[in-house]
Amino acid sequence: MTSALSQHFNLPQSYNGLTIAEVTGHKMWQLEGVTEIGAQITGLTGMPVPETGHFAQAGDQLLVWQGRDRFFWLTPIASLPEVKGVYITDQTASKTQIRISGDQARTLLARGLPVDIDSGMFAVGEVIMTHINHISVVLLRLPDEEGKPTFELWVMRGFAVSLMSFLTTVAASLA
Repeated sequence: MTSALSQHFNLPQSYNGLTIAEVTGHKMWQLEGVTEIGAQITGLTGMPVPETGHFAQAGDQLLVWQGRDRFFWLTPIASLPEVKGVYITDQTASKTQIRISGDQARTLLARGLPVDIDSGMFAVGEVIMTHINHISVVLLRLPDEEGKPTFELWVMRGFAVSLMSFLTTVAASLA
């Protein structure tokens, strides 16, 4: 499936040290269960189950908390085996991932977020579900890139162009 953004934007885009890019090249698996599934998730992913509101990272893989007994696993693994008690759904084509990094990343996001993402309030390894400019998003605080704050937004594919339009308009006003 093609990118939701590639026909509308030349990415990545840079604005005076601020970079906005689409993240591609891996699978996004939703892992969900009706009962406690932590042991099954760890067995499947080889990663520790993250605490509420956090994600675990191992190399190029992320295991992201999304609610009680619900996780998203970003991995290069293209197909998964059945796991007893775990419902596995490929969400790769349904979400668009946007990475924002640079000295003004927090300023850009603060223009649309109703939550405080100052470094003391939203630390590396945390994840929240919120909205930006009326669009629901998942926001991850990633490790800094070259000493610069880095965030990742997940948005439903159908809202990706609207979100990117907002982000690029605000980013241009900051430059």
